Amino acid sequence: MGVRSLINAKSNILLGAQLVQIEEKKQSAEKPNDLDPKKWREYEKEGMQFFSVWDTPERDPYGWTLKTIHGNCPIEIPRQCIWRFSKKGETVLDPFVGSGTTLVACARLKRYGIGIEINPNIAKIAKENLSVRSLDPEINGWLEKQKIIVGDSRNLKNLGIEDESIDFVFAHPPYWNLINYSKEHGPAEGDLSTAQTLDEFLLGMTQAFKEIKRVLKPKRYVCILIGESFLQGGQVIPLDYHLTDLMLKLGFDFYTKVIKYTRLATSRMNFINTMKFRSLRSNFFICIHDYVIVFRK
Repeated sequence: MGVRSLINAKSNILLGAQLVQIEEKKQSAEKPNDLDPKKWREYEKEGMQFFSVWDTPERDPYGWTLKTIHGNCPIEIPRQCIWRFSKKGETVLDPFVGSGTTLVACARLKRYGIGIEINPNIAKIAKENLSVRSLDPEINGWLEKQKIIVGDSRNLKNLGIEDESIDFVFAHPPYWNLINYSKEHGPAEGDLSTAQTLDEFLLGMTQAFKEIKRVLKPKRYVCILIGESFLQGGQVIPLDYHLTDLMLKLGFDFYTKVIKYTRLATSRMNFINTMKFRSLRSNFFICIHDYVIVFRK
């Protein structure tokens, strides 16, 4: 091989290596998280979920939250979603933040969290949960970086959230016809848990997720924790189906779906036995699952 051929061969090798580096950087930039696949065993020891059914035996096995509300989200759900769909130092939005579970998970995972809560009394509970101090001073610093805004997620612009400023959204909206939070925690104008009809509820959801699409960065993700609602007599209202339909109509892409299985506590055996009786009386199946539905902008 001549000198010129050797030079050309080396040039091609260098060019190939540069192209590989460029492609790796591109893939890293598009990757929604900062996880290293080679460390999967380490992540598994830390509780990472790898399968499409998540078993959640406790609401807060880590003792990270101080107070809770009826129907609140187990902390493991936002923890898993934030872990998978965002990077350290990025901004996470929870448009229905409730008692602040998502923001506590954000602090633990070193993300900037913004939580919107329409009911000021529930927002106070969220602030109390964010006041709990950890033995780890780094976590305390991140607790102070979480932001709670009292307001309506259908008007995020009025709340100061700019276009394409959010890296990831975790949403656990109220379930229609299930828990009336205005009754439990005091009235809040615009509270979607008080919607009288399914159409009214879905209109509010459409308005909220239209705003969420505006503030979310391109190619980033939304995780929605949603279950089913029920009418008297056991009729099932598949809220997961309705939410998926409206998200697709808004232009989001469906990405994946996870089943959140809720293990029944033996301490509630009397209640469980009553539900077994009712399930036969009205011919329905007892619901012990929800869904985490993931969409991409």
